[in-house]
Amino acid sequence: MKRIIAILPDFISIGFNSFSLKTEEEQFWNWFIKNQEKLYSDEVRSDLKTKLNKELSNRLKRFGSSIKGVLKVKNTNGIKELIISAQGVEEFFPKIARLVNNSPTLNNWKFTALIQRTSIESLIKFRYPQATHQAVLVNKNIKCRPLDIVFGFEDIRFTYTEVSNRLNLDVFIPSYNGDEHKYRIKRLLDDLLGEYDFAIEIGVINCISLKEGDEAMGYPIGHLRTVVDQRKLERKKRDYPPVINMVNTHPLHKECKSFL
Repeated sequence: MKRIIAILPDFISIGFNSFSLKTEEEQFWNWFIKNQEKLYSDEVRSDLKTKLNKELSNRLKRFGSSIKGVLKVKNTNGIKELIISAQGVEEFFPKIARLVNNSPTLNNWKFTALIQRTSIESLIKFRYPQATHQAVLVNKNIKCRPLDIVFGFEDIRFTYTEVSNRLNLDVFIPSYNGDEHKYRIKRLLDDLLGEYDFAIEIGVINCISLKEGDEAMGYPIGHLRTVVDQRKLERKKRDYPPVINMVNTHPLHKECKSFL
């Protein structure tokens, strides 16, 4: 009996050590909690702020090479938002969902998985104003200034074809000039559809110069949100309840129900 008792503490010690190991999500949030005040403050020295942002970026990349954090400015209620994006890479969506689902509840902080939709009104007024207009800044203490406007939201048209359950798009842009416009179109679609729907619903994007006189080509870009939502609604009606088990076991559906 004495011999057994002498051995037991070693097993107990091993057991406690294994239980004390923290998950990747816990390690990240423990670091964030420790540094939340500095990440929140606007008065932290610029060199320290740069160091913290770099550390935040490095820690998020441990969950996936394309995962990054976007720190938004505080809203009128003093809430600061951390958006965790996969930059459209679907394989990392479940990891981001788990990370945000395990986020702590902190005063003055909001944590969001993936880039969410922006209201069309905001897109038109602030993000992509018409090229012939200047954005209006609502803060009277900030002087209005001309913006480097490449195109306006209402200047873009599109047509689409359905291929393999995705929408292939032809996007018509005034004075299309290549890679810069294509990059901005992808940013616009992130804003319009949200990162999840953009990745899941959209296939090939062909950018085409919109020639003078073709302004009535296809649909205004804002209509794409309606097309995507209608397709999702039709699939939901078609798939539920006949194949509900198949839908619930889809790897993205299991982790990312909040995106749907």
